[in-house]
Amino acid sequence: MKSANTDTPRQKPKNQLIGGIHPVIEALKAGIPVDKVYLCKGLSGPHTREILQLCRKQSVPVRQVPESKFKRLGIAHSQGVVASLAAVEFADLESTIAQVFESGQVPLLIMLDGVTDVRNLGSIARSALCAGAHGIIVTGHHTAALHHDSVKVSAGALLHLRVHRVLSISEGIRKLHNCGLRTIALSEKGSKNLFQEDFTGPTCFIVGDEEKGLSPTALKQSSVVLQIPMPGGFASLNVSHAAAIALFETVRQRMS
Repeated sequence: MKSANTDTPRQKPKNQLIGGIHPVIEALKAGIPVDKVYLCKGLSGPHTREILQLCRKQSVPVRQVPESKFKRLGIAHSQGVVASLAAVEFADLESTIAQVFESGQVPLLIMLDGVTDVRNLGSIARSALCAGAHGIIVTGHHTAALHHDSVKVSAGALLHLRVHRVLSISEGIRKLHNCGLRTIALSEKGSKNLFQEDFTGPTCFIVGDEEKGLSPTALKQSSVVLQIPMPGGFASLNVSHAAAIALFETVRQRMS
């Protein structure tokens, strides 16, 4: 089972910030991968609205921050707008799935619902790449930053794995269902056992926040909610470990 991404990875400069209304607008229009946009609170006007529209279209998270905190970004003459560039390219989810089907493979992806720890993001990316997954999906908000440190923690996996970004977990699930994938939510609230399910068909696992777990939206809209049995009586499995277990259970089934 091979990853669908055969493109040569391109890494962005480390944690690069650009400031100014027009530079940020041009970066968004040019399709430069942007991790986040910071707006000084109270900023308004036609240019601000244009930035918000572009960010929404590209699922770029926007942070409204007070002037005192905004100054800490250290960008002079920013006009109240700063963009943090991502260290990875973003792929189109529907295009990736279509290419996987066309190549005769069975799609396998994993979506992150509020995973904010860079170390967990990196570890999940490594497991996904090793398992031959066709990519990961992050939401525009409440997800660890995709900057240089994320790439480093992932041991470079994020540069070889297709990364997709959606505006919300609901949008991601809807797109996956429309493309014919089952969405498998991993949660201790699941009534079914992970090891009793069939993952030989098109599958996307969904893992949640390190503290709160999956969002109510993910639990409600997913095809099924599964739990990983823990006979040890200590139900506190790290999210990256849970992701690895699910991914390699899929590998086991598809190799059988």
